[in-house]
Amino acid sequence: MKRDKFIAIVGLPRSGTTLLTALLDRHSKLSLYYEPFNASKEERPPVPQDLSEFRAWMAQRFDTGAASPAATTGFKETTTNRDTTAWAVNTANSLARTCDVQVVWIQRDPVHCLLSKLEGAKKWWGYPDAHFSRESLEEFLIDTETSYEVLGELVRDHDGCVVRYEALTANPGKTTADLMNTIGEPYEPSQLDYVDDLQRNKVMGDPGLIENPSPVANDATLARAREAEQYRDLIDDAFGDPRFKSLIAQFARYAALPAVSRLQGPLEP
Repeated sequence: MKRDKFIAIVGLPRSGTTLLTALLDRHSKLSLYYEPFNASKEERPPVPQDLSEFRAWMAQRFDTGAASPAATTGFKETTTNRDTTAWAVNTANSLARTCDVQVVWIQRDPVHCLLSKLEGAKKWWGYPDAHFSRESLEEFLIDTETSYEVLGELVRDHDGCVVRYEALTANPGKTTADLMNTIGEPYEPSQLDYVDDLQRNKVMGDPGLIENPSPVANDATLARAREAEQYRDLIDDAFGDPRFKSLIAQFARYAALPAVSRLQGPLEP
């Protein structure tokens, strides 16, 4: 008997988790939920014991009606804080007892993640003084080191894969098709038309996607690369700090992976 499937999309904040979720949720056989933990500040979701409990709680929280029992379901969460991350990890581990769990970790240039996070802090989240500095970069690297350890272990434990954001935005059709093949579902070209069927009431994590959804493109990648060059000396100095040597090496190894890669063991040094 074929087991039910569950997909968990994870990543750093501002790494493309919302975009990737929109592309997968557009698929006819997938039903995904955006940040159920972060979206439920008044009543946090329990760690579900099985898919029926997960689906029932999600239908109640998002008022979207029950997902088809035949559909592959799942969520996306970011490593926003320890509680969020713990819930995502515990949910994946709990559901793995009763269904097949696949974890998809979307990787983006970490400096671009930070730049995007700082922009969001100023634009949407009430931190008008947020800015790129040696202090903000070091704080980000310290938090990221913990996230990489947790997410790397989660992906390896659950038949997971890594998707590179830069590859997705540069070649969305091929990268999405490669990911669907890894997940075990046929690629549907209509997935790239997610804007036409985006359920904005479900979307969490990227106000820009709600306000102005647009087709997948690499404009943001190019813009962040130009922005990062303004801080090149500061970045190189921080990346040369011995405290971050192991983490910076991980950044390089992930950046060198193909667009979609299985991650069933630690990356070679």
